[in-house]
Order: sequence, then C-alpha cells, then structure tokens
Amino acid sequence: MALANSLLYELTNNSVERSIELVQLALRSPVYIPQKREIIVSWICRTIESQESSKLTSDEAAAIWGTLRSLVTDMQPLEVAVVIQDSFLLAIQKELERLPRIKHTECLLETMIALVQKAPQSTLALKLPAVVKLLSVTLKRCRLCTKQAELLDHLCLAASALMEVVISSWYQHPCTIQEAFGHLKPLLDNMMYILHFKKAASSEAVLKVHRTIKKFVHSSLLLRNNITAWLTALYEYLRLDGWNAQVPLKAKEEDSEANEDNSEAMEGNSEEKEDKVEAGEGDEMEVEDVKVNGEMLEVLQAEPHRQSGARKGDEYLLEQLMSFFGEVLKETASSKTPAAHYLPEFFSVFLEGVISFNKTEDLQSNTVLLAYFAYHLGMECTSFSGTPVVDMGLSAEQQLYFLNQLLEAYQASEQYCLVVVMPQFKRSLFKPRRWFGELAAKLQLLEYTSAAWFHCLGTIMRIAPNLVEGSMIKTLQKCWEVCGLRKPGLLKARNSLLESILTTYTALFRVPKLVRNIFSSFSNLSAPLAPTSIPASFLHKFAECCIHLSPGQLTETWQFLVNQLGYWTAGSSTTEGTSEIEEPELQEDHLPKVIVVAEIFRTFAHHIQAVNPNTPPLYVTKITELMKATSELATHMLDLSIEKQSAQHAQCALCVFHVWGELHLVLCLYRKSYGEAYAAPELLAPLDAADLSFLHPTFTGDKMDSMLAMMNEDRTKLVCHYLMLLWIQKIRALILFTDVTNEHLASTLKAAAKLVFSHVDMTVTSSVWSQRVCEISGGRFPVVSLHTLLVNFPLLAPHLPAKDATALCHFFLEVMANGQSKDEDDSSKNGRTQAGLIATFLSSQAFLECKLMQTCYVTAVWGRVATMFKARKRKHDCEEEPTGLCCTMMHALSGPVKWEKHAETVPVADYSSKELLTSEGLNKMWTAIHGASEKFVAIIAASSEEFTERIETSDVLFMLEGTVVKKSGPLWDKRLDAVKHAAHTFCALLQSPRRSWLLDFVSGGALISRLVAAFEGNLSQALEDKSMLQLYESILDALVHQAVKKKNTVRTLNSLVKEAKEVITAEQGLPSKAWATAVLVLFKELVLELYRKLYDDVKGYIQKMAHALSEGVASWLQRLLTCGKLTEELRRHTYTIALLQVQYALCSNRLVPDGEIREDLFSKDTLAALSMATAELQQPEASDVADTLIEVVARIAHCRTRSPELLSVPFPALGKGIYTQLALRATAQLQETPICTAVVTLENCIGDKHYKLMEKFFQSCTAVELKDILGDLVSALV
Repeated sequence: MALANSLLYELTNNSVERSIELVQLALRSPVYIPQKREIIVSWICRTIESQESSKLTSDEAAAIWGTLRSLVTDMQPLEVAVVIQDSFLLAIQKELERLPRIKHTECLLETMIALVQKAPQSTLALKLPAVVKLLSVTLKRCRLCTKQAELLDHLCLAASALMEVVISSWYQHPCTIQEAFGHLKPLLDNMMYILHFKKAASSEAVLKVHRTIKKFVHSSLLLRNNITAWLTALYEYLRLDGWNAQVPLKAKEEDSEANEDNSEAMEGNSEEKEDKVEAGEGDEMEVEDVKVNGEMLEVLQAEPHRQSGARKGDEYLLEQLMSFFGEVLKETASSKTPAAHYLPEFFSVFLEGVISFNKTEDLQSNTVLLAYFAYHLGMECTSFSGTPVVDMGLSAEQQLYFLNQLLEAYQASEQYCLVVVMPQFKRSLFKPRRWFGELAAKLQLLEYTSAAWFHCLGTIMRIAPNLVEGSMIKTLQKCWEVCGLRKPGLLKARNSLLESILTTYTALFRVPKLVRNIFSSFSNLSAPLAPTSIPASFLHKFAECCIHLSPGQLTETWQFLVNQLGYWTAGSSTTEGTSEIEEPELQEDHLPKVIVVAEIFRTFAHHIQAVNPNTPPLYVTKITELMKATSELATHMLDLSIEKQSAQHAQCALCVFHVWGELHLVLCLYRKSYGEAYAAPELLAPLDAADLSFLHPTFTGDKMDSMLAMMNEDRTKLVCHYLMLLWIQKIRALILFTDVTNEHLASTLKAAAKLVFSHVDMTVTSSVWSQRVCEISGGRFPVVSLHTLLVNFPLLAPHLPAKDATALCHFFLEVMANGQSKDEDDSSKNGRTQAGLIATFLSSQAFLECKLMQTCYVTAVWGRVATMFKARKRKHDCEEEPTGLCCTMMHALSGPVKWEKHAETVPVADYSSKELLTSEGLNKMWTAIHGASEKFVAIIAASSEEFTERIETSDVLFMLEGTVVKKSGPLWDKRLDAVKHAAHTFCALLQSPRRSWLLDFVSGGALISRLVAAFEGNLSQALEDKSMLQLYESILDALVHQAVKKKNTVRTLNSLVKEAKEVITAEQGLPSKAWATAVLVLFKELVLELYRKLYDDVKGYIQKMAHALSEGVASWLQRLLTCGKLTEELRRHTYTIALLQVQYALCSNRLVPDGEIREDLFSKDTLAALSMATAELQQPEASDVADTLIEVVARIAHCRTRSPELLSVPFPALGKGIYTQLALRATAQLQETPICTAVVTLENCIGDKHYKLMEKFFQSCTAVELKDILGDLVSALV
C-alpha cells in the first residue's frame, strides 16, 4: 500500500512530463503495486478533464492517450464505467473539436471506441445525452474531413460505434416519434451529407457508417409501435378524402364543400378515362366509385375511425415529418453547401426503412409513401396532389436525382408486381399503377439533358417495363438527341438505359418490336441524327442478343431492316424527282438514318446464326428470300449513290454488299440447299484487280470506275475501307469456288492481294481507332487499314511479293520506334493503335506460321542494326563494346545460335531462301531475332522505360562525397580494373533515364570535387590509361551538362568554380592531371551554354562562373607559356585553353548590347598560343597532339568573319598542314599493325570525329583558298 500511496503522491505533485515518465516506468515494472491501473487511469482522467489539458504539448497528449488506449483494452466493463463520466465525455468532445489539428487523433478515436464498446449498457443509457452530443461532434468532424481519407476512416468507425450504442439503448427503451425528431434534428444534416458526398470508391469504414446511419434513422423512427403509427397515417391516404381533406368529415358540413369534392373527383375521373387500363373488376368500377354523393358521405361518416370527430395525432404524422424536415432545412440554410443538395437523401432512407419494417400485408402504404415524397420533390401527378409542399429550392436535375433514389429503394423491394394485383380500395383516388403511369408520362415533359433523367427512366423500367412501353419512342428519341452533349455522366446513363431496354426486350422475346421502335424514333428529331448516336456498348449488347435470336425473331428483324432501308432509299431517290411546276414539300433527309441503320444491319448480319442446323424448313426458305431482297437492296443503293455522286450513299451501299457477301459465303459453305442452288461463275480469264463481278454480278466495271473516283475524293476513307473488305471477300470467293488447277487463278489472286496492300496507308500515327466503322476518318485510316491487312494477312500473305512483306516489316520498326503516344481525344478502352496491332500480330500464330514474313522481319532488323551500329563493325574503331540492352541485342544477333548462310551478311528475302526453312537452326535463329528485336525496340524508343542499366552501388560509392578511400597499398592491375568498372557503371548511370534525378539529391559541385580528389590521390595512376582518362572526362562532362540545366543544380557549381580557380591560379606550380581535366571540361561546358539561348533563372550564374574560370585559365595559360619546352600534355592544355578563351570572348562580346568586336578582346597570351598551334601544325613531322591542333584550327577558322586577326597563316598552308598531320598519323598507325599490307587512303586518314571539323574548316575558306588547297592535295597525291 505504501507503493500505491507513493505513486499517487508522485503523480499528484509532479509535472505532467515527469508524471508520464513515471507512469510508463510503473507499467513496465514487474513490482506489484496495489491498484496500480486504477491510480494511473484516475490520474489520466483528471489530467484530461483539467483545464491544463489544453496546454499539453502534442507529444505529451499523444503519450497520455496512447497509455489510456493500452489500459482500456485490459479493463473490465465495471472499470470502464468509472471512467465514463460526463466530464470525461465532455473532454473527449473538446478534443474532437480540435481535429484535425492534433497529432494523436488515432489514439483518441480508438480509445473512445473501446470505451463505448466496453462500457455497460446501463451506464451508457444514463449518459445517453452526452453520447448523442459526442456523436454530433464526430459526425461534424466526418463532414469536415471528407478529403482526408485516413482520418475519415477512423472518424467513421468512431461514429458507427457511437450510433450502435444509441441504437442499443433504443432497442431496450424505444423513443416516441416526437422524441426521435428531437434526437435527429441536430444529427440529420451531417448524416445526410456523409451519405450523399461519399459514395463512389468508398472504403469499408465509410460504407459501414453509411449502413449504420440508415440503421440509426430506422431505429429512431420505426421501432415497435412507431411503424404501426406510420402505417396508420399512410393508410389514411388510401381513402377517398385523403390528402384533399385537412379537416374531418362531419354531418354538419356545408353542401358547398361536398360539391367541391364532387367536382374535383369528376375532374380526376375525366383524366383517368384517357389512360389504358387492363381489364379487372376493380378497374371497371373506378368510374362509378369517384361519383361522390350525399349517401356516400353518410357512409364515410359512419366509419368507426370517423366517429371520434377529429383526425388523430398519428394521422398527421406525414405532415409532422415534413414540418420536421423543413425545420432542419431552415437551420442549415447558412451552411456553405446548400442543404437542399443532400438533405433529401433522407426521403429514400426513410422509405427504405418503412419497406423493411412493414411486415404486414398492407404493401400499398409503401407506394403511398413513395408518391408522397415524390410529390414533395416536385413530381405533381393528378393522382396525388393537394398537400402543402416544402420549398427546398431544388434544381430540375436534383429533383430527378433524389426521385431516382426513391425509385431505386422501391425497386429493390420488388413489390410493384404484388401491389398491382392486390385488391384496391374502390373509394380511393390513389391507384399505384395509375400513379406510376402518370409518373412515367410526367418524366417525358421534363428536361432530359441530365444523367438523372435517364437513371429515373431506367429504374422505372426495372420496376415494370410496361410503364415505359407507351412512351418508348419518345424515350429513344431523347437518347439520340443527347448524343452530342458532354455533361458528366450523361452518356454513361444514356448507354445504361439503352442496354436495359435491350435486355428487357430480349427477355420478353420482342427484339423485332424494339427494332421497329428504333426506326420510328429516328423521325421528328430536334437535332440531326449523328452516325455515332447509337453507342458502341449498345451495339455490343445487340450483337450478343443476335447470337441467341430464334428463327422467327431473326427473319422478322431481318425483314424490318431490309424494308426500312429500302423505304428510306426509295424516299431519297424520289426527293429530287419533284415537279418544278408544283412547289415541292420539304423532304426529310433520310441519309443519316440510312447510315445508322446500315451499321445496325452490319452488326446484325455478322452475329446471327443463319446456318443453325435446327432452323425449321419454313425459315430456311425465308432466309433465301431475304438474301435475294438484300442483294436487290444493295444494287438499288449503289445505283442511287452513282446517280447522286454521293460518297455517303456509296458507303452504305458497299456496306450492304459486304454484308450480303459474308452471309452468302457462310450459307454456301454450311447450308447445303443454298449452296446447291448457287452456280458460281467460271474463271475464263484473269480478272482485273478491282473487279468485283465474280461474287457480285450487279457490280459491273462501270460502277466500279465510279466507286474508284469517289474513293479518291472521299476524305473519310470509308469508301476505300469498304472496297478493301470487298476485294478481300473476292479473294475468299475465288479460293472457295474456283478449282486450284485453273490457270488464271494465281494471277488474279496476286493482283487482288497487291491492290489491297497498295491501299494500306503506311504513315506512322498516334491516333486510336475504337473499331467502329462510323468513326473512321482520314487521320485514323492508317490504323484502320493496318488492322484490315493484319487481320486478313494469312489469306493475303501467299499472294504478296517479298518486297511488300519487307516494306511492311520496316514499317513495323518505324511504328515501334515512334508510335508510342495515344490520341487524347479518344477515350475508348477497346481502342486500336498501330503499335498495339503490330505487337499483337508479332505474337500471333499467323506470324509464327508465315516463314516469309519472319525472313522479312529478320531483314528489317538487320538493316536497322547495321545503320545504327556500323561504326562498331569497323576494325579500327576503338570504342568500347555496347552495354545493357545494346549488348543483349548484339549477343542475340551474333550469339551461339547462328544462321549459317546469313551470319555475316544481311539476309535477302526471296523465294530461293525457302530451301533453308526446314532447318531446325533456322527456327531457333528466328526466335533469337524476335527476342533481339524486342530489345532493339526498347533502344530506339525514346520514351521507353525499359532502357536502364544495372547499377551496382558499391561500384560508385568511392565517388560520392563523405566516403573514406583507403590509401594503403599500391594500385594493382585488379584495382585498375575495378576503377574502370566503376567508371563504366557511373557512365551508364549518367546515360540512363535516371540521370536527371541524380543531382537533385546529390550536390553536383561536391560530387565533382570528391571525384577529382579521388583521382588526384591514390587513383592518380588510373588516369595514365588513355581509355580511363576518356571515361573520366565523359563522367565530368555528363555531370556538368546535367548540373547547368536547372537553377537548383547550377548553384551547386559555385563552390567548385571557386576551388578550381584557386587551384589553377596557385603559384606553387601547374595543376594535377585530375584538376586540369576537370577545369577544362567545366570551362568548355559553360562556354557551350553561353552559345545557347540561356534561360533567365540560370543566365546570371553561368555568366559569373564562366568569367571567374576565364580569369583563372588566363593565369594558367600565362604560366604555361613561360615554362619553356612543353610536354605533350601541357601543349594540349595550352591549345585547348586558347581555343576556349577565344570562344568565351566571342560569346561574352555577343551578349553586350552593341555587339561590336573590341580590339583588345583577345589577350596577348591567347594569340601567342594560337601562333604556336599554327606553327606546329605546319611542321613536316607527325605531332603527338595532332587531334587537338586540327580541332583548334578548324574551330578558330570558323570565327574568321568576326575576328580575322586570330589566324595570321594563310588558309592553304593550314589545309596542307592538316592533311599532312592526318596522313602521317594514319601511316604511323598502319606500321604498328602486324601485317602492313594496307595503303593510305582517304578513309584511313580521316576518322569519324574529324569529318565535322574538316567540314567547318572548308566552309570557312574562300573559293580561291579552296582551289589552292585542292591543288596542293593533287600535287601531293601525284
């Protein structure tokens, strides 16, 4: 007990920070302290409840709440009851009001959840008002934190736990309806907000709070006797007077009031007569029931529930409910988000609760409540009117949205079919079926350019399809008219409604009726019918429907399609035939309808089971007749297009021709009676490539000439697309109906295949095609034509020449290299791109089985590789081997699997190479080529993410700042190899796509300084190797090049420039090779940046650093010139510094506003160094710095127009010196080789890196100077 008293004393008299440490120590201590947990919990509660709690730091508060959370998990319910006091709940409430500013949110909420879940129910019942206040604050926090997902989840779990506590209390002691109104009033606004604005992509916690909110509302208003009261109030609305009588009926009522009721009833009856009502005893008596007279009033007055005089309180419940709703609406009128935007969610929640709690047979009351709420949303139907409406200020779209919520709640109960067959009150004006019919008709009069309108129609159709049947044509018209609108969710809702309609008609076996309604809906539209009016999703659904059509529906739908197209085509042909004497009536343009229906017909014909073996003979005959009618229709449409010279009419005619041809080929193959009746023409002579008369006799040559002329003028390329399909169809027909031994077959097939191939547009494009014919355009035609070719390639490949296949493979590589982006305007998920089509084709069985195509693909890959890497194949090229993907590809192309005949040369795709196609090694070679080409595509694709090198961290650690490098031991060969490997790896890092991220995390100046220090110290011997020196320069060059691009990275070079200037201006001597190389690389990159157009954010930094380095290298150059005889390295540095100083002087002078060349622009030391360079260049002996001399002279010569005094030596002498040095250098290299049989040629003299320098030099020469140089060269060669 002494320990307990001591702990209590320490906690009471110490600071909060000290007490927290003591609590944690006591909880971890194994020493037994009596009532330790109770003492600690009591101290925590006092601390939280005290006024000093607001002064706690975030860490202290988090520690306190975390400790309490851990203690509550082990506490018993009676112990928790001690904690839950009004003051403690009030403290939690204050903490919640501080969200989300506090950091211990998770501990707070989890502690609160554990407390309310563990507390005894009796205790919580006593603390119910405090719990409800806590719930109100939690819901408000949920509303304010909807954009913070993690915090919202914790808040939703806490709100759900608090609501469950309140619901449990109500289950034991249900509250009255008036008390429920009082409980809900402060909570309803936030509850409905959470329900309305957090629906899509919600987490499990949010979904749970949605369910709990509905359960909370249902439990408060509908438990036990409450549901009986609500049903009594709803039952009252099924009577004759119902909502029209706000006062009770009494015997002493004046006759005038009765007469008014009679007149209103008669008006309602006259409107009901116009509706079609199904036969039934109750419906037949409706006309007589509503004739109210005095005797009926006496009967109504004699009813038991009327004898009390006035209506009971529960008979006014609906009015009280709307009064409560209006009060909540007024109280929240000042909020930022108008309550009317989300508060009506309460209607659907309440309706859902009444339907679920109503266990009686009175299902009509549920419909009454639906009508009541719909009326208050603005849906005023004659079957339900008269009550005062709460003004919510809803827009038309919001009214429809909340109405759809009500309808969905009602539809989920599936009660409509039961309600309409139940006995109804004969004296009631409210009939559920009549009200639904009026509602569907009412919707047709409302604004339909919102997604909510289509959602409502779809929900009503799911409730009962016959409700929408009477207005189906109007509904379809509105579906077509909104095609061009781009409102959010509108087209998706429209598509969903159309799919629902199709599903319903399919289930009812009334697809022909739907097709007829679609045709009727195309007339009298307020907007022109667009080719894409019918969505692709509807056509996909329609295609699935056509697969399962019965023979009767199939032939009937086919007949409708042919007749309608024939009717509209005939109407189009008579449009221009009106008399000139009589004033012609305004003729409707049927062409848009024909275009849309042609697409429907195409979808229908490609998916029907025209050769179903179970088809009765009667329908087989009918199909044959329909084929004949379809052929005649196609001919008539083609004649009309030629007559009008209309490309759009031609598209439709060609579409019908193609449809007929596809069905004809299928029927000939699989329908014996049809095939025997068809007599295919004989191939007596080679057919013209474009001739289609073999399969379509009515498609004569003259008509084809007209089509070809239209094709050339058609910008949409639809005519070309259909002609390609018809030519491919002709090839199939020739193969099917012509004997293989026919001497004219091969030439005809080759001509047709070449014609199809010639119309493929091989233009690289990023367009996307959604696979809809109506969306073909000139920009998408390269994708469409490639798709047509590759889909039918197995049919065309045997008849295509090798050059066409090779050209196609070259096009494949061009597309894979450049066609990576997508069309932003196309959002189709099933879109087709050129790159996607090619990738699918290369992995398809068609490509694997086509040996010619594989050979051509090898040819294309080898050709591209030879172009890109031809420099690496030259024997005198000293560059390193390719790494990464390049190495993988080269290994695949020249690895262990070889193609013996074509291992050293580019393979030629011709028919003679077929002799090797049986070799197993050849197949392996094709597999290797395919793998290499994938790597190759990754290399040539600029945006490819796969082009990365494997970076070993340990290889570059010694280059990073702060790394300690061991200086013990000599630099062995293995160490040199390790340095080379590290440098290679670092180069790969700087050349990979990740290079732009490097200097954002590592200081560029410090990194270069560390790198120079590493190579200046124990790695200095590595720079004696020329290849290592080149790698070192390339690393520095890449780092500086990346650093000068951005402001935040270029500033890091300031420290490096200062350090470099101090090193090169020191009087102790010349800088080391590592520093000298770094300074020259840094100065060169800065001068190059000055040549470019600098951005304002980096311009000042680069100019200051370049000026500082210019002063430093000037001092360095001065010391070099006074050294006497210079070594090769020092001479190279001297000439390079002089060149950079000249370039910097010209760049800095260009940035001056006047731009004139000053006389003192170049220093005496710079001119002296240039004189040394020109003098050494003219020496007859080979110079060991010839490369540097040539570069300096060529670049200085390029500046002669701005500063002629830089080169005092005549240009012919310089040209002769350049040629002499190159020739001497090439001769020396040839003598070093073991076999010296080669001769000195121009190719041997001038390497790749000298081409551009020589080009610069010759461009700077005048015509006379060029003549002198050529004269010297000719004399030297002779």
